Amino acid sequence: MRFAYILEVFPQNGETWIRYEIEELIARGHTVRVYSTCPRPRQHMASPESSLLPVVYIREIGFCHIVSGLPRIPRVIPLVWQLLFKERISLRWMLRILRALYHAALVFADFAEFSPDLTLCHFAGNRALLGLLLSCMVGKPYVMVMHAADVWNRPPGLSVLVRNAKEVWTISDYNKRYLTEHYADINWNNLRVVRMGVDLVRLPFRMNRPADSRQILFVGRLVPMKGADILIRACAMLHQRGYAFRLFVIGDGPQDRYLQGLARDLGIGHIVHFLGSQPVDIVYDRLVQASVFALPCRIANDKEVMDGIPVALIEAMASGTPVISTPVSGIPELIQNGRNGLLVEPENVEELCDAICCLWQMDPEHLNHLIKQARETVEGLHDIRSTVDEIIRAAKTDSPEESQNILAVG
Repeated sequence: MRFAYILEVFPQNGETWIRYEIEELIARGHTVRVYSTCPRPRQHMASPESSLLPVVYIREIGFCHIVSGLPRIPRVIPLVWQLLFKERISLRWMLRILRALYHAALVFADFAEFSPDLTLCHFAGNRALLGLLLSCMVGKPYVMVMHAADVWNRPPGLSVLVRNAKEVWTISDYNKRYLTEHYADINWNNLRVVRMGVDLVRLPFRMNRPADSRQILFVGRLVPMKGADILIRACAMLHQRGYAFRLFVIGDGPQDRYLQGLARDLGIGHIVHFLGSQPVDIVYDRLVQASVFALPCRIANDKEVMDGIPVALIEAMASGTPVISTPVSGIPELIQNGRNGLLVEPENVEELCDAICCLWQMDPEHLNHLIKQARETVEGLHDIRSTVDEIIRAAKTDSPEESQNILAVG
């Protein structure tokens, strides 16, 4: 079977679950093609395997190719009409639609020749908008996956994107409840919970860490909802209590300079190491060296900006690194406090500090049990093979109703 992915930056260090999906599909003998809306990265930040995947960089397609796509534009006019006049209208939204139409016309010839059995669009935004137009132009189905920001803050055109998707997936039961309760005007009959998976074969699992390991690891975007500042403050408290340790921060983002300054101001700049964005193999190496993985997520502001279920947490649990997080959004569906990890209240610096101490002081038998339970949780809920089973099922499932839904623009 053939699968298309509509992405932005590719390859990249983030969104590792997409790479896991693609590599598992290829390993099973399927054909995958990535359509990237952003320029080609100057260097491949992800694994070497990612650079070998077939990627079409839409911005590199010559303008002359638009001719082949223009005759298909009338087919999507009903969609465009709904996107413009049945949703919130703004100049920015109109420009996004025009850009998506332009990209669709540019890439149409290649997309039609590839003729995917299913197109996957992670996040209900520009990717899903382009996926919707292309699927309509070639008469093929698409699946939209909703994760976090696209759940809490309703994207423009959401009702149209949902109605014309073969299926809409979201990554947690919490998300599903949120969508159905907050957007009751949308028919969510095609909504399913499909959890993001990790490659358990490639993730090294080591239960026993070096006895003297006092490394704390944070992996994530340096944005308020990830809570890196809370972790740094907790580490300052650990330092005051006399603990010798090091904190490694992997990731980049708008808070980078602020966080480095915070560490210096708190007197722990010498034990907090900012490594920037790193390839997944480097992350794996750090995971098996760490004695604690901490991701103290929070609700960032009154607009409910928060995380979904961070894949970094899943990877840490799979690797055998004890995890600490917070009961925000779908995280309690992954971490059960005291059973397979620890949960602390968001923004509670002292409680986070105590939780780190608890892991370091925990009886080895108890700690090993917690680590084993974490791995078993990931094996049961977040194995990439199960996620890909869902992708293949969605591609195979067909009925007259579903076929009509592809062009349900009336």
